[in-house]
Amino acid sequence: MKEYQGKLSQSSDLLLEFLKLREKILFHFERVNVYANMKSHEDTAVGLYQNFVNQATSLAGEIKSALAFAEPGILAISRERLDQFIAENKELKDHEFTLREIIRRKPHTLSAELEEVLASAMEMAETPSNIFSIYPYVR
Repeated sequence: MKEYQGKLSQSSDLLLEFLKLREKILFHFERVNVYANMKSHEDTAVGLYQNFVNQATSLAGEIKSALAFAEPGILAISRERLDQFIAENKELKDHEFTLREIIRRKPHTLSAELEEVLASAMEMAETPSNIFSIYPYVR
């Protein structure tokens, strides 16, 4: 993913290529994550399933870290240039909602470096929630 860092504004084709790859990665990750969580909720006492969740959480952090540059990179593209990309590359129209959502969240988006730091702390931040989900009835 780092090969796209700092290059998303170069061309509509490169932006489209990145968005398709991002979508594919997130689609496959979501399948893994849902499976892990569904299995763990079948029986929270089964350690193997809890390990699945832990691995999925770790993978989520790695993916978020790898993609941390994306939103700041897309936000660096001027609104006019982004509209031009969408006009010249009809396939980008399929990703217009995603692009508009990124623009909408601009006030809440950090720099690429800070987004990466935040993403790398994700696993640690989710630990209390994961522990609570294992022992929901302990008082």
